[in-house]
Amino acid sequence: MLSYAYAKALPIASPRSFHDWVRNRFGERLFQIFFKTYTEKVWGMSCDEISADWAAQRIKGLDLRVAVDERVDAFVPAQPKAMRPATASSRR
Repeated sequence: MLSYAYAKALPIASPRSFHDWVRNRFGERLFQIFFKTYTEKVWGMSCDEISADWAAQRIKGLDLRVAVDERVDAFVPAQPKAMRPATASSRR
């Protein structure tokens, strides 16, 4: 998670390669663990040779923050209705 925070705090200004784009979006650690070997094995070329545009086209809608939030929600029990904060529609 530290490499993700670092990438969000100090992104590469103009990502040119798949590596740069994935690093900006997910952090260097996740790039090394998941994206690098898979991508190089499937496509047969270095992640530094593949364009950032190519990455953006193929990795749509995948957001680390949303994925983590969904996993946390799966483990956190829902609050009973009586304990939920009142909303504008429930005050009427």
